[in-house]
Amino acid sequence: MNPAILFPEGAKSGAMRSDQASELRKALEAGYGSDVSQLTGGAALRVQSLERAMLSTIQENEHFKLFNALAKSDATATVDEWTEQDGVGGHLGGSTNTETGSINPATGSYNRRVGLVKYLMTLRQVSFVQSLQSAIAESEAVEAQNGALQLLTDAEFLCFEGDSAVVPTEFDGIGAQIASLNSADHLLDAEGQSLNSINLLADAAATIASYGNFGKPTDIFWSQKVQADMDIGLDPAFRVPLTDVPGGGVNLGSPVIGLRTSQGNIKTQADVFVRDEAQQTPFEVAENGRFAGIAAANNFKPAAVAPVAAAGGADSKWGAAHAGNYYYAVAGINAKGQSNALISAQVAVAAGEAVTLTISPSASGEETGYVIYRGRKNGTNALSDLR
Repeated sequence: MNPAILFPEGAKSGAMRSDQASELRKALEAGYGSDVSQLTGGAALRVQSLERAMLSTIQENEHFKLFNALAKSDATATVDEWTEQDGVGGHLGGSTNTETGSINPATGSYNRRVGLVKYLMTLRQVSFVQSLQSAIAESEAVEAQNGALQLLTDAEFLCFEGDSAVVPTEFDGIGAQIASLNSADHLLDAEGQSLNSINLLADAAATIASYGNFGKPTDIFWSQKVQADMDIGLDPAFRVPLTDVPGGGVNLGSPVIGLRTSQGNIKTQADVFVRDEAQQTPFEVAENGRFAGIAAANNFKPAAVAPVAAAGGADSKWGAAHAGNYYYAVAGINAKGQSNALISAQVAVAAGEAVTLTISPSASGEETGYVIYRGRKNGTNALSDLR
């Protein structure tokens, strides 16, 4: 081997043993190191590729489907008042009469409604030094955009899960509004099964359009995983055809962009802020522990939680398939987020029973409500096993 070796005064040739050539080759290898201050040998000579644009995998305006669809009006006061009419008066058949008979009196049914304006705010900070530096992206502009996206994210999420009875600074979302109706007609429970049939949706459409409601179903919001269930398993006969797909797009396997019912076609909205089972882990371990520091700092963890199983009523959901051992966990919650969860002792639940949780408040008493998690049947007490 007779390589040319670089010297200050120019290239020179000379003999080199094979072991020396091997050492030279190793010294000049680029390698995979990414810490610039630690690069040695050939890696120190490697040309760096610095991307001039910051790559982001974050939510964008297109993800805020419900908020974007809502009609928006300016708030003119901290208390919003309106009148709601839920009936024209009278009863079915009540306007029949004889030629000279007394006319039955009737009047429309009206209710005065009051809504309290709620506020969404975020404080973004960029140091003076950072604002002067040349960077891939301009710091103040990035944080301004982040702040806007955070507000929109909270608006969209609270439209589904906000509950002023639990966190007073929140507004009531769809879930809390439905629960406030105290009507079994408005709650159709799939009991954790995959939604791949039109049955429950047809029942819901019929309820919306029924007497007393007089509505028309237009949109359904669900998680990405429920959308996948429908895409895979829904009978094509119930899929709304697509004009831009050959054959109408109603063959098995085509995406379900709409549902066909007698009450009207329902547009499907797969919304990332409708949380599926994987997104319902305890706050402190959610998103790979991103909020663990917040949970630890929130000093309103319950002092104790004790589950007791006893005979349930006729409406007990504990069937034979559900009988087994369970763990529960409870976290305190307020506008600052959730505390660390307190895990209960294991409780055995038999078919037909119900579980009562006794929660002792935290020493600080700062929580405004509680979030209850339960493990899977015969599962562990690991936080990752709770939902």
